[in-house]
Amino acid sequence: MSYIHYKFVSKMEQKTITFNGLHISLTELKKRIMAQENLKATTCELQISNEKTREKYTNDKVQIPKLSSVIVRRKPIGGVKTGGKMLTL
Repeated sequence: MSYIHYKFVSKMEQKTITFNGLHISLTELKKRIMAQENLKATTCELQISNEKTREKYTNDKVQIPKLSSVIVRRKPIGGVKTGGKMLTL
């Protein structure tokens, strides 16, 4: 059994995803993290980067090797909306 450690930027706790094989695709890693964290794909997407090099994984076909540690950021789908109103003078 292989594993990858992940940690959200905003949290101190590190968690683990287990899988079979020598590596896991970025797409599959995102799916497993979202399932483990009970996140919905309709509300946010995940940005994954290597913990040591800080390199962002952008190609969903990239293979992440076992025993890696990654940092996860949640990004709202559609960007961030502001709650304030614009005043005109």
